[in-house]
Amino acid sequence: MAKKTQSRKDFETLAVLGAASLVCFLLFRKPAFAGLALALLALPLISGKAASRLAALWLGFSEVLGAINTKLLLGAVYFLLLTPLAFFFRLFHAGGFNAKADPAARSYFEEKKHLFAAADLEEPW
Repeated sequence: MAKKTQSRKDFETLAVLGAASLVCFLLFRKPAFAGLALALLALPLISGKAASRLAALWLGFSEVLGAINTKLLLGAVYFLLLTPLAFFFRLFHAGGFNAKADPAARSYFEEKKHLFAAADLEEPW
């Protein structure tokens, strides 16, 4: 049963690639995309092993591409969005988040002396 499930997943992977090729054919009107879609959809019917290898190759490539894209996108968000935001925050807010900070204090920990009751937990937000 596991082999049947794997071949079904391989077929689904190749079907998605075939559908993407059909979309490219409709967008760019290049007959090569239609041929590629036909080949991708026919491959599992012709050779299950070849379909399995192609699906594994594609999934491996997509995993590598996903790892690279994640690092690029997160790096871009960090350097283009968060770094300037932090810079401007420090520029315009001299005291930082804790405006009543005491340089002579040993700790910034504030102990909250509050006895919780059942009413406090009814609507926490």
